[in-house]
Amino acid sequence: KLEGANGIIQAVQSLSGVAAPVLGGILYGYMGIRALVMVSSVAFALAAVMELFLKIPFVKREQTGSMAATIAGDLKDGFRYVAKESFINRLMVIAALLNLVLVPCFIVVCPIVLRVTMKSSDVMYGIGMGLVQAASILGAISIGIFAGKMKVSAMYRWMLISSLLLIPMALAVTPFVLGLGYYPAFFVFMLCMVLIVAVSTMLSVFVITKVQKKTPNEHLGKVMAIIQAVAQCMAPLGQIVYGLAFEWFSAAVYLPLFAACLVMLLISGLAYGMLKGED
Repeated sequence: KLEGANGIIQAVQSLSGVAAPVLGGILYGYMGIRALVMVSSVAFALAAVMELFLKIPFVKREQTGSMAATIAGDLKDGFRYVAKESFINRLMVIAALLNLVLVPCFIVVCPIVLRVTMKSSDVMYGIGMGLVQAASILGAISIGIFAGKMKVSAMYRWMLISSLLLIPMALAVTPFVLGLGYYPAFFVFMLCMVLIVAVSTMLSVFVITKVQKKTPNEHLGKVMAIIQAVAQCMAPLGQIVYGLAFEWFSAAVYLPLFAACLVMLLISGLAYGMLKGED
Protein backbone atom coordinates (compact mmCIF):
# COMPACT_ATOMS: atom_id res chain seq x y z
CA LYS A 1 0.00 0.00 0.00
CA LEU A 2 3.05 2.27 -0.21
CA GLU A 3 1.97 3.87 -3.49
CA GLY A 4 -1.43 4.85 -2.09
CA ALA A 5 0.12 6.16 1.13
CA ASN A 6 2.64 8.31 -0.75
CA GLY A 7 -0.18 9.50 -3.01
CA ILE A 8 -2.23 10.62 -0.01
CA ILE A 9 0.77 12.50 1.42
CA GLN A 10 1.36 14.24 -1.92
CA ALA A 11 -2.34 15.06 -2.27
CA VAL A 12 -2.48 16.60 1.23
CA GLN A 13 0.61 18.68 0.46
CA SER A 14 -0.93 19.90 -2.81
CA LEU A 15 -4.26 20.60 -1.10
CA SER A 16 -2.54 22.62 1.63
CA GLY A 17 -0.80 24.62 -1.08
CA VAL A 18 -4.23 25.56 -2.46
CA ALA A 19 -6.18 25.95 0.78
CA ALA A 20 -3.59 27.73 2.93
CA PRO A 21 -3.33 30.97 0.90
CA VAL A 22 -7.12 31.15 0.50
CA LEU A 23 -7.79 30.51 4.20
CA GLY A 24 -4.97 32.87 5.17
CA GLY A 25 -6.41 35.63 3.00
CA ILE A 26 -9.89 35.18 4.49
CA LEU A 27 -8.60 35.17 8.08
CA TYR A 28 -6.40 38.20 7.39
CA GLY A 29 -9.37 40.10 5.99
CA TYR A 30 -11.62 39.33 8.95
CA MET A 31 -9.19 39.09 11.86
CA GLY A 32 -6.10 41.13 11.02
CA ILE A 33 -2.43 40.24 11.17
CA ARG A 34 -2.16 39.86 14.96
CA ALA A 35 -4.95 37.30 15.19
CA LEU A 36 -3.55 35.51 12.14
CA VAL A 37 -0.13 35.19 13.79
CA MET A 38 -1.81 33.79 16.91
CA VAL A 39 -3.73 31.21 14.84
CA SER A 40 -0.48 30.20 13.12
CA SER A 41 1.27 29.87 16.49
CA VAL A 42 -1.48 27.57 17.77
CA ALA A 43 -1.26 25.50 14.57
CA PHE A 44 2.51 25.08 14.98
CA ALA A 45 2.05 24.12 18.64
CA LEU A 46 -0.56 21.49 17.71
CA ALA A 47 1.76 20.07 15.04
CA ALA A 48 4.56 19.80 17.62
CA VAL A 49 2.26 18.03 20.10
CA MET A 50 1.12 15.55 17.42
CA GLU A 51 4.73 14.70 16.65
CA LEU A 52 5.17 13.53 20.24
CA PHE A 53 2.82 10.63 19.50
CA LEU A 54 4.54 9.39 16.33
CA LYS A 55 6.00 5.90 16.77
CA ILE A 56 8.95 5.56 14.40
CA PRO A 57 11.39 2.64 14.79
CA PHE A 58 14.78 4.04 15.74
CA VAL A 59 18.12 2.52 16.63
CA LYS A 60 20.52 5.02 18.17
CA ARG A 61 23.95 4.90 16.58
CA GLU A 62 27.13 5.34 18.52
CA GLN A 63 28.63 8.70 17.58
CA THR A 64 32.32 8.31 16.80
CA GLY A 65 33.07 11.87 15.72
CA SER A 66 31.66 15.39 15.53
CA MET A 67 28.22 16.13 14.12
CA ALA A 68 29.76 17.63 10.95
CA ALA A 69 31.90 14.52 10.42
CA THR A 70 28.87 12.27 10.94
CA ILE A 71 26.79 14.23 8.40
CA ALA A 72 29.64 14.20 5.88
CA GLY A 73 30.09 10.46 6.38
CA ASP A 74 26.37 9.82 5.89
CA LEU A 75 26.31 11.84 2.68
CA LYS A 76 29.37 9.98 1.41
CA ASP A 77 27.73 6.63 2.18
CA GLY A 78 24.53 7.76 0.50
CA PHE A 79 26.24 8.89 -2.71
CA ARG A 80 28.30 5.71 -2.78
CA TYR A 81 25.18 3.57 -2.43
CA VAL A 82 23.28 5.50 -5.14
CA ALA A 83 26.25 5.22 -7.52
CA LYS A 84 26.54 1.49 -6.85
CA GLU A 85 22.84 0.70 -7.34
CA SER A 86 22.23 1.12 -11.07
CA PHE A 87 18.44 0.82 -10.76
CA ILE A 88 18.27 3.71 -8.30
CA ASN A 89 20.63 6.02 -10.17
CA ARG A 90 18.73 5.38 -13.42
CA LEU A 91 15.48 6.34 -11.72
CA MET A 92 17.22 9.43 -10.33
CA VAL A 93 18.29 10.49 -13.82
CA ILE A 94 14.74 10.04 -15.16
CA ALA A 95 13.25 11.97 -12.23
CA ALA A 96 15.75 14.80 -12.74
CA LEU A 97 14.95 15.04 -16.46
CA LEU A 98 11.20 15.10 -15.78
CA ASN A 99 11.72 17.90 -13.27
CA LEU A 100 13.76 19.75 -15.87
CA VAL A 101 11.06 19.63 -18.58
CA LEU A 102 7.62 18.98 -17.07
CA VAL A 103 7.60 20.73 -13.68
CA PRO A 104 8.46 24.19 -15.13
CA CYS A 105 5.47 23.77 -17.47
CA PHE A 106 2.97 24.43 -14.71
CA ILE A 107 5.24 26.74 -12.67
CA VAL A 108 6.38 29.05 -15.49
CA VAL A 109 4.60 28.21 -18.75
CA CYS A 110 1.02 28.18 -17.46
CA PRO A 111 1.14 31.61 -15.74
CA ILE A 112 2.93 33.23 -18.71
CA VAL A 113 0.52 31.83 -21.29
CA LEU A 114 -2.59 32.68 -19.26
CA ARG A 115 -1.46 36.20 -18.32
CA VAL A 116 0.62 37.37 -21.27
CA THR A 117 -0.38 35.32 -24.31
CA MET A 118 -4.10 34.85 -23.63
CA LYS A 119 -4.47 38.03 -21.52
CA SER A 120 -6.77 36.21 -19.10
CA SER A 121 -8.90 38.09 -16.60
CA ASP A 122 -8.20 37.65 -12.89
CA VAL A 123 -11.10 35.21 -12.68
CA MET A 124 -9.98 33.03 -15.59
CA TYR A 125 -6.38 33.14 -14.42
CA GLY A 126 -7.49 31.98 -10.98
CA ILE A 127 -9.57 29.20 -12.51
CA GLY A 128 -6.64 28.07 -14.65
CA MET A 129 -4.16 27.95 -11.78
CA GLY A 130 -6.76 26.29 -9.56
CA LEU A 131 -7.22 23.57 -12.17
CA VAL A 132 -3.45 22.95 -12.15
CA GLN A 133 -3.46 22.49 -8.38
CA ALA A 134 -6.54 20.25 -8.60
CA ALA A 135 -4.79 18.12 -11.24
CA SER A 136 -1.83 17.65 -8.89
CA ILE A 137 -4.18 16.44 -6.16
CA LEU A 138 -6.04 14.17 -8.61
CA GLY A 139 -2.79 12.65 -9.89
CA ALA A 140 -1.57 11.97 -6.37
CA ILE A 141 -4.82 10.28 -5.39
CA SER A 142 -5.00 8.29 -8.64
CA ILE A 143 -1.66 6.56 -8.04
CA GLY A 144 -3.41 4.26 -5.58
CA ILE A 145 -5.73 3.14 -8.40
CA PHE A 146 -3.09 2.73 -11.11
CA ALA A 147 -0.26 1.43 -8.89
CA GLY A 148 -1.08 -2.22 -9.56
CA LYS A 149 -1.01 -1.63 -13.32
CA MET A 150 2.09 0.57 -13.50
CA LYS A 151 5.50 -0.96 -14.16
CA VAL A 152 8.91 0.64 -14.20
CA SER A 153 9.58 -0.74 -17.67
CA ALA A 154 6.38 0.93 -18.93
CA MET A 155 7.09 4.39 -17.48
CA TYR A 156 8.11 5.56 -20.93
CA ARG A 157 4.50 5.19 -22.07
CA TRP A 158 3.31 7.75 -19.53
CA MET A 159 6.12 10.07 -20.63
CA LEU A 160 5.11 9.52 -24.24
CA ILE A 161 1.54 10.56 -23.35
CA SER A 162 2.91 13.76 -21.82
CA SER A 163 4.99 14.36 -24.95
CA LEU A 164 1.98 14.03 -27.22
CA LEU A 165 -0.14 16.28 -24.99
CA LEU A 166 2.39 19.07 -25.54
CA ILE A 167 1.43 19.14 -29.25
CA PRO A 168 -2.21 20.32 -28.88
CA MET A 169 -1.03 22.54 -26.01
CA ALA A 170 1.37 24.27 -28.39
CA LEU A 171 -1.27 24.45 -31.12
CA ALA A 172 -3.63 26.18 -28.65
CA VAL A 173 -1.32 29.22 -28.52
CA THR A 174 -0.77 29.52 -32.26
CA PRO A 175 -2.19 32.68 -33.92
CA PHE A 176 -4.82 30.61 -35.75
CA VAL A 177 -6.34 29.03 -32.61
CA LEU A 178 -6.04 32.25 -30.62
CA GLY A 179 -7.89 33.96 -33.46
CA LEU A 180 -10.86 31.63 -32.91
CA GLY A 181 -11.54 33.27 -29.56
CA TYR A 182 -10.41 33.07 -25.97
CA TYR A 183 -12.34 30.06 -24.74
CA PRO A 184 -11.35 27.46 -27.40
CA ALA A 185 -7.66 28.22 -26.81
CA PHE A 186 -8.11 28.27 -23.03
CA PHE A 187 -10.01 24.97 -23.02
CA VAL A 188 -7.48 23.07 -25.16
CA PHE A 189 -4.47 24.51 -23.36
CA MET A 190 -5.81 23.85 -19.86
CA LEU A 191 -7.09 20.35 -20.70
CA CYS A 192 -3.60 19.33 -21.85
CA MET A 193 -1.95 21.10 -18.93
CA VAL A 194 -4.21 19.37 -16.40
CA LEU A 195 -3.49 15.93 -17.88
CA ILE A 196 0.28 16.60 -17.96
CA VAL A 197 0.28 17.73 -14.32
CA ALA A 198 -1.71 14.66 -13.25
CA VAL A 199 0.62 12.29 -15.14
CA SER A 200 3.80 13.96 -13.85
CA THR A 201 2.50 13.79 -10.26
CA MET A 202 1.70 10.09 -10.66
CA LEU A 203 5.17 9.42 -12.07
CA SER A 204 6.80 11.36 -9.23
CA VAL A 205 4.99 9.36 -6.54
CA PHE A 206 5.61 6.10 -8.42
CA VAL A 207 9.36 6.73 -8.69
CA ILE A 208 9.63 7.67 -5.00
CA THR A 209 7.76 4.51 -4.00
CA LYS A 210 9.95 2.25 -6.13
CA VAL A 211 13.09 3.74 -4.63
CA GLN A 212 11.68 3.26 -1.12
CA LYS A 213 10.93 -0.39 -1.85
CA LYS A 214 14.39 -1.09 -3.30
CA THR A 215 16.42 0.70 -0.62
CA PRO A 216 17.34 -0.89 2.73
CA ASN A 217 16.14 1.00 5.79
CA GLU A 218 19.64 2.00 6.87
CA HIS A 219 20.18 3.85 3.58
CA LEU A 220 16.63 5.06 2.94
CA GLY A 221 16.87 8.55 4.47
CA LYS A 222 20.17 9.33 2.77
CA VAL A 223 19.09 7.96 -0.62
CA MET A 224 15.75 9.81 -0.60
CA ALA A 225 17.48 13.05 0.38
CA ILE A 226 20.00 12.73 -2.47
CA ILE A 227 17.40 11.85 -5.10
CA GLN A 228 15.04 14.64 -4.06
CA ALA A 229 17.91 17.16 -3.95
CA VAL A 230 19.12 16.23 -7.45
CA ALA A 231 15.59 16.29 -8.86
CA GLN A 232 14.67 19.58 -7.15
CA CYS A 233 17.87 21.27 -8.36
CA MET A 234 16.85 20.58 -11.97
CA ALA A 235 13.50 22.40 -11.68
CA PRO A 236 14.98 25.93 -11.30
CA LEU A 237 17.27 25.28 -14.27
CA GLY A 238 14.24 24.31 -16.36
CA GLN A 239 12.39 27.41 -15.18
CA ILE A 240 15.27 29.62 -16.33
CA VAL A 241 15.36 27.92 -19.74
CA TYR A 242 11.59 28.27 -20.21
CA GLY A 243 11.69 31.89 -19.04
CA LEU A 244 14.42 32.79 -21.53
CA ALA A 245 12.74 30.84 -24.32
CA PHE A 246 9.41 32.58 -23.79
CA GLU A 247 11.19 35.94 -23.74
CA TRP A 248 13.05 35.24 -26.97
CA PHE A 249 9.97 33.80 -28.72
CA SER A 250 7.36 36.09 -27.18
CA ALA A 251 5.67 36.45 -30.58
CA ALA A 252 5.65 32.67 -31.17
CA VAL A 253 5.29 31.00 -27.75
CA TYR A 254 4.25 27.75 -29.41
CA LEU A 255 7.85 27.15 -30.55
CA PRO A 256 9.26 26.48 -27.02
CA LEU A 257 6.34 24.09 -26.41
CA PHE A 258 7.08 22.18 -29.61
CA ALA A 259 10.74 22.04 -28.54
CA ALA A 260 9.66 20.70 -25.14
CA CYS A 261 7.66 18.02 -26.95
CA LEU A 262 10.77 16.89 -28.85
CA VAL A 263 12.82 16.83 -25.63
CA MET A 264 10.14 14.76 -23.88
CA LEU A 265 10.11 12.31 -26.79
CA LEU A 266 13.88 11.89 -26.35
CA ILE A 267 13.43 11.38 -22.58
CA SER A 268 10.74 8.78 -23.29
CA GLY A 269 13.14 6.91 -25.56
CA LEU A 270 15.88 7.20 -22.96
CA ALA A 271 13.55 5.83 -20.28
CA TYR A 272 12.61 2.92 -22.52
CA GLY A 273 16.26 2.00 -23.00
CA MET A 274 17.33 2.54 -19.39
CA LEU A 275 14.41 0.82 -17.68
CA LYS A 276 13.66 -2.00 -20.13
CA GLY A 277 13.11 -5.29 -18.36
CA GLU A 278 12.67 -3.76 -14.88
CA ASP A 279 9.58 -4.80 -12.88
